[in-house]
Amino acid sequence: MGADDKPIKNLLANGKDFGEPLCRRSYGIAVDESLEMKFDQRRRVYVFNNHSWTKPEVDSLPQRIQQ
Repeated sequence: MGADDKPIKNLLANGKDFGEPLCRRSYGIAVDESLEMKFDQRRRVYVFNNHSWTKPEVDSLPQRIQQ
């Protein structure tokens, strides 16, 4: 999320949502970010990696993304 990660995480943690309706359909996160937040099960979660995926990384995603 870059420099804006804390305000965005706080916004979502407080039950609020993104202002833009198109942004309310999914989440985009990176594996090098903390994934310790609860995700809305109705949304898609796109997970980005800064290098090629390995099987252990892919296998660990369900445990890291708590829905």
